[in-house]
Amino acid sequence: QSQSNFLLALLATGVVAVLFQPLRDRLQRGVNRLMYGQRDEPYQVLTHLGERLQTTVDPAQTLQLTAATIAGSLKLPYVAIHTQRNGHQRVATAYGSSSNGTSRFPLVHGGEKIGELEAAQRSPNEPLAAADARLLNDLARQISPTVGASLLALDLEEARLRIVTAREESRRQLGSDLHDGVGHQLAGLARKIEQAN
Repeated sequence: QSQSNFLLALLATGVVAVLFQPLRDRLQRGVNRLMYGQRDEPYQVLTHLGERLQTTVDPAQTLQLTAATIAGSLKLPYVAIHTQRNGHQRVATAYGSSSNGTSRFPLVHGGEKIGELEAAQRSPNEPLAAADARLLNDLARQISPTVGASLLALDLEEARLRIVTAREESRRQLGSDLHDGVGHQLAGLARKIEQAN
C-alpha cells in the first residue's frame, strides 16, 4: 500500500512539474523582460533598431535614435555614443542619465576605432551581466557603420562650409581687385579724355 502511494505521489509530482514548467518558463521570461528588457532576445533588439533607423535620414537623429533604442530595449538608465576625430573624443549623443558605473564598447569601422558605445549599469550594486556585455558588444559592431556614416556626413558638411567660405572670400577679393584696378584705369582714361578735349 505504501509503495503504491509513493508511486502515485511520484507520478502526481511529475505530472504537476510537466504541466507547470511552461507556466514557470513564461513567468521567468516575463520577469527577465521586465528587469532586463530584451537582453535575452538579441535578434529582436537588432530588428527593432534596424526598423527605427530605416525611418531616419538625418545623421544626428540617427545617433540619438540609436542610443534611445538601446537604452529602452535593454532597460538601461544611460547610453551614450562617443565619436573620435582627429585624436579627440566627444559625446555625440547621450540618452538618459546615471550616476552608476558604466562600461564602454569600441566602435570600429574600416579597421579604425571611431568611438565608443557607453552603457550604464542598471543599479549601483548590479554591474552589467555577461549577457548584457555580449549583446552591447554585438550592438557596437552593428552600429559602427552608422556612426562612421555620421562622421563622414559631418566631414562633408565641414568641407562644404569651407568651400562656401573660400568662395565668398574669393568673390570679395575679386570685387576689391576689380574696384581698385579697373576703377583707377577708368579714372585715368577719363582724365586723358578731358585733357584731349
